[in-house]
Amino acid sequence: MSFAESEWNGIITTSGVVETVSGLMLETTNPKIRTLCGAVIEVIQQRGCESGESTDWGLLLSPIVSLLFNPDEKISEIGKQSLMKVADRNPEALCGLIEIGLFDKTSELLNLTFPSSQSSQLSEKLSQKVILNILQVVESIIRENAQAGMKAKQLKKTAERIKQLNPPRQIKNVISSIISILDDEQEQNENINNIDNDNIERSIQNKIQELERKVIESEERIRISELNRRDAELKLRENEEKLRLVEQEKENEKTKADQLEQEKMREKNRADSLQIQIARLTSTNADLQIQMQQIRSSTSSQSSINQLIPQVQGLQGLKIDSIKPILITPPSCTGQILENRFIHSNYDNTYCCIAFDPIIRSGIARIEIMFNNGQYNFSVGIADSLCSFAANKQPEEVGNQGRTVRYYRNGTFDHITKNISGNATFDRNGQRVTFYVDDVEQPNSVIGIPAAIRFWAHICRSGSSFIVNKFVRLSQSSERGVINSKVWEWGKNWI
Repeated sequence: MSFAESEWNGIITTSGVVETVSGLMLETTNPKIRTLCGAVIEVIQQRGCESGESTDWGLLLSPIVSLLFNPDEKISEIGKQSLMKVADRNPEALCGLIEIGLFDKTSELLNLTFPSSQSSQLSEKLSQKVILNILQVVESIIRENAQAGMKAKQLKKTAERIKQLNPPRQIKNVISSIISILDDEQEQNENINNIDNDNIERSIQNKIQELERKVIESEERIRISELNRRDAELKLRENEEKLRLVEQEKENEKTKADQLEQEKMREKNRADSLQIQIARLTSTNADLQIQMQQIRSSTSSQSSINQLIPQVQGLQGLKIDSIKPILITPPSCTGQILENRFIHSNYDNTYCCIAFDPIIRSGIARIEIMFNNGQYNFSVGIADSLCSFAANKQPEEVGNQGRTVRYYRNGTFDHITKNISGNATFDRNGQRVTFYVDDVEQPNSVIGIPAAIRFWAHICRSGSSFIVNKFVRLSQSSERGVINSKVWEWGKNWI
């Protein structure tokens, strides 16, 4: 195609073909139509264009750039309007304009138009209007493309120089706007770079802290795992110990059951024995009644009756005050206290010496103790109030020989000297003991006893027991004296 220059100017300025074709090129997504539009513009500008699979916006828009730089103000205005639409509608195309050197070309044009030797005179090549069109397009591209500042360093330097030359007001305003936009972009880029550096450093610190935290957490998990392992081992040992104790408890329960069965049999035997004793005592009582009747009927025995009555009625007419006995067991003593009764354990034959409170410090006191199932080695007596007894020890042991007087079931009477005879035995179950046997005063007695004493009783056979039947204060002594009586002195040898 060929046109005369006048025809070509008319087509460009009046037909609107450039505006229409450039608008279609921007709106379509078909690469062939886009290439064809560029070719039409190139033909109009007498340039060729090759199409490709990818859009080369620099190649497609270079004809419009050429229109922008055309000395004809109308043609330049058409190029400006077309490129302004590009800036508004397709930011991607702006990169093509930057890549074809629009900023450098503008910088060269400005340097030619405003040389350093001419402060404010415009070049004769281009009018002020054309230069203003070019600067407005450049301003629009810089404003719309944040990365434009990287390619506009030379342009900024030229614009700053021209601004100092005091160009026409409109051009100066556009140049000032371009410089301001580029300064803002530079500041933003520097801030972004600083922020990026800070973020990178912060990210590194965060990663270091995260790694340190993970190391600490890992060490803590290891420590907790070790503690859990120790706890598991401890619980295993505790469970094993509990299992052993359960087995032991089962064995103890079986032993207790056997002991209870044995105790049941002993209680039955004891009940049978008591029944026999009751029968025997009933018979003995009947015999005594007969003897008393015989004595009353015999005048020759009157003196014997007079001697017997004071002993049988020795407590008649006396004022009596009851004392509540308190049984004192040594530590680890094998037995139990039930009110006034002490019961020996059923599984051993250990010595049990039980003292009685309160301490007797004055007046006349009388105690009555009944033994049950003793059979051997049981006794009663008095002790210095400061004397104490030990578990599984006889009354005279642990330094108590000279601090106690002991009356054994076989009738022997002990102090520092042992085995003083003359008192009656009380080795039958159920007899009362108070240094009297069946209310019969015994011949051996003691004087010079300490100012404060306790009564005590002693047993050792498993299953045996005793009970305090009476503990009283008397207004006067029931002692009447007996034939062949002996008085022994406390704290001295008696032979």
